[in-house]
Amino acid sequence: MNPPYNAQRKHSDETYVKTWNSKIKEDPSKGFHYVYKIAEKVKIGRLAVLLPMQCAIGTDADIKLYKTKMLEEHTLDAVFSFPSDMFHPGANANACCMVFTLGTRHENAPTSTFFGYFRDDGFVKRKNLGRIEKTDDKGLGVWANIEANWLDLYRERKAEPGLSVCQKVTANDEWLAEAYMSTNYSTLTQGDFERVVRDYLAYVLKNGEQL
Repeated sequence: MNPPYNAQRKHSDETYVKTWNSKIKEDPSKGFHYVYKIAEKVKIGRLAVLLPMQCAIGTDADIKLYKTKMLEEHTLDAVFSFPSDMFHPGANANACCMVFTLGTRHENAPTSTFFGYFRDDGFVKRKNLGRIEKTDDKGLGVWANIEANWLDLYRERKAEPGLSVCQKVTANDEWLAEAYMSTNYSTLTQGDFERVVRDYLAYVLKNGEQL
């Protein structure tokens, strides 16, 4: 499911809205309260949801509240970090996918949570075309192989540097692969280094700091 991230009061759960500060106009849980209500109705099975990365980091009070409520009743099975431009050219949302096993408290889960750093899906942005699939030397699309690898990592709960890690977490922790996985330095390029330096210089100039 893909709940609204910035739902207005009239589109949010009435009981939850009553707890909002009078100045709040949009859902402070960024859609997490929808996830909890759906899980409450479905009760058992698997639930996959698209939520903003902010929900996975979870430092805001309302987000942390629903992270806690979900784990009290359900298990966080997996979280996948998605490409930052996945919704291009539509919404400009940096999203992740959370997978919950409903009906089993997180503390009773038999395995650790799987975290996938699935940022590079083999698609690139093209003007007037949106995101299109890259091809290999034979002219074949690269997505099929990437998808197969991701599914294998998830199903077998494999840890691979730069791509995945399994980690026990609580509601107080970050729910993102970036917080736990090892870096695969073999994939770094000169371009990666130059991009980081440019970003740092831009930050310094923007904030008027000294090098």
